[in-house]
Amino acid sequence: MCNNDHIAIIDVLVPAYNAERTILEALTSIQTQTIADIRIIVVNDGSTDRTIDIVRSVAANDTRILVVDQPNGGIVAARNRLIDLSTAPYIAMHDADDISFPDRLDRQLSFLTSNPDCIAVSGNGWHIDDNGRRSGGHSTFGGDVRPDPWAMPAVEPYLPQTFVMMRRDAVIAIGGYRERTNAEDTDLYWRLLSIGRLHNLVDIIGEIRMGNSSASSAAAANGRISAISSQLAAISRQRSLEGKPDVSIPAPTYRKLNGASTISEMVTLLSAYLTRDETAYLQHSTAAKLLELASYRPYLLTIDDCSSIHAALAPVRKASSSRERMLLVYRQAHVLQKLLTNRRWKEARALHASPLVYTSLLPALASRQVKALMQRVRPDLGG
Repeated sequence: MCNNDHIAIIDVLVPAYNAERTILEALTSIQTQTIADIRIIVVNDGSTDRTIDIVRSVAANDTRILVVDQPNGGIVAARNRLIDLSTAPYIAMHDADDISFPDRLDRQLSFLTSNPDCIAVSGNGWHIDDNGRRSGGHSTFGGDVRPDPWAMPAVEPYLPQTFVMMRRDAVIAIGGYRERTNAEDTDLYWRLLSIGRLHNLVDIIGEIRMGNSSASSAAAANGRISAISSQLAAISRQRSLEGKPDVSIPAPTYRKLNGASTISEMVTLLSAYLTRDETAYLQHSTAAKLLELASYRPYLLTIDDCSSIHAALAPVRKASSSRERMLLVYRQAHVLQKLLTNRRWKEARALHASPLVYTSLLPALASRQVKALMQRVRPDLGG
């Protein structure tokens, strides 16, 4: 049971789906915060494992916990339900598989109360695997977010979602989360920027579970949707800065993106709701974003992906800033090296990387293995 008569200073919002392995540790990290005046709201989003039983067991011994069980509706529906249930002036997100250090909420509340113009604050976390072991890496954000919605791809406003604390009235004012698959948080932050400042503490305030990597075709498709969703959110920000009406995409149209196999197909689905210039930007920036994602995520691009990236970026290379051109070279080099290492000759050829990209790979060519690989692939690439 939860004491609903008292309005806490912070509501911690936890969406949970099939999180039986991690939910107890996540909740414990919230229960042991140095700020006691909190409420913990958990929405079980139709889990098919023991998540709801574990949460109810914990809630039986902590009156600050409110548990809501609902049919599976996805992360956006779950987060919006949590916001609707909240009453505190500050709301703190917390994923069901991550861990907050004891002073996380205290640090963030202190920052927001000392900076009334700031409406959202997050912080950094150690990266941990599925078993809770630290990988040695951590996020390195710090300071006010300074995005650029017109860059290629857009420089997004980034706050680690699992550690973000926001003023509830600001989130309500912009309408909460929207369906932007894999980019619903970025879309929210773009819209929050219209009414206030966003900030990342340099402090490490918890642990972020990175999970298992996947190089499957499903992961690659997920990357395409992530890329176009994030760039569509940037177009919404462009319109906001220009005083134009926001982009409105019907839910059925947005769901059709899941069935598209290429960037061009996805852009065509959305083009009816965009201007000609916006459609062109979406085509180019989505290709650039997919290239960026593929440069550090484990999945491999398809031939269609590589062809789409080449076609979309070819006309903008000369017009891009020198910084953007160098980023393209850097990312193409990373992607090309992955393709060659995995013997994806056709995909590498479809990327049509420039000689400068191949030149950037020269340090790697010092190894015999890569030298032999290049001798094999050179005829296949037609070079």
